[in-house]
Amino acid sequence: MRTALQQEKEGFWRVTWRHFRRNPLGMAGLSVILFLVVIALGAPVLANDIPLIMKHNERTYVLPAVITYSPLLSEGLYNNFRAWEPGEGEYGVRPIVPFSPRNQFIRERNEGPSARHWLGTDDRGRSVLSRMIWGTRVSLSIGIIAVGISLIIGIPMGAIAGYYGGWVDSIILRIIEIMMSVPTFFLLLACIAFLPQSIYTIMAVIGLLSWMGIARLVRGEFIRLRDSEFVVAARAAGFGAPRVIFRHVLPNALSPVFVSATFGVAGAILMESGLSFLGFGAPPPTATWGELLQQSQRLIGTGVWWLVVFPGAAVFVTVTAFNLVGDALRDAMDPRFRG
Repeated sequence: MRTALQQEKEGFWRVTWRHFRRNPLGMAGLSVILFLVVIALGAPVLANDIPLIMKHNERTYVLPAVITYSPLLSEGLYNNFRAWEPGEGEYGVRPIVPFSPRNQFIRERNEGPSARHWLGTDDRGRSVLSRMIWGTRVSLSIGIIAVGISLIIGIPMGAIAGYYGGWVDSIILRIIEIMMSVPTFFLLLACIAFLPQSIYTIMAVIGLLSWMGIARLVRGEFIRLRDSEFVVAARAAGFGAPRVIFRHVLPNALSPVFVSATFGVAGAILMESGLSFLGFGAPPPTATWGELLQQSQRLIGTGVWWLVVFPGAAVFVTVTAFNLVGDALRDAMDPRFRG
């Protein structure tokens, strides 16, 4: 058994990780998230119509899908590799899913799972599996970047309000309450309706409308810590307010913020899926899970069940995984929940 002194010497994050590992549901959720991150990062080599290795015009190309994915290279070079077929003396190794999310096979529209298309095709003959793999990158990017924006806004706002108090706290708290009184989803729809439809717009709007909860958490932690002995000692040493806030108080107030961030990523992914389902998400032909669900709405009654089951399961599993990690992280950080 570890004594309290040994745990103190270990450090807060090491103790937190040790308790987190004891939670099987939290570890399962973390494993799912890491698996999705690998899929998102490896989308160009998992699902593409460009070979992984190819010999063309007496030259050997390794991972041309990754090379041509760079926006610094010309579209013409990309077109030379798209749907490439080996000629005499040439060869190529195809990805696991040899289809780009934009490849359309009109004669294979709305086909069920098969040996050629493992998860079936959509209403334009595009591979559902390929679009789900690339949609993983979109969903995780939107969730992580949107939460990052909310952290950038919420942490300073909550820190200033909690540290200074008084009229500064009152003004910031009124702003938070006004923002929270407006239904977020309807405000999000209103903003996106008047802004250019793009992934970056969705990221920015979700982040700008979801910082209030983080600000309140940070404010509460600063109110609890601002009269602590180490803060009083820092002030007595002559340190200015910015240094006391960001160097001494903030590192001790971030524990609940990390927990909130995991739930925030899940909420942002769910919100993006809802927007895409309603037609306000990323513009076509961008592959997203919500866009596949929107197609299923138009095909209700036609028996195209794979457009509902697979994207819906992806959204459910991802959101559940982030929620499980958030619960486990909260229990590991709070001594009251440690067994």
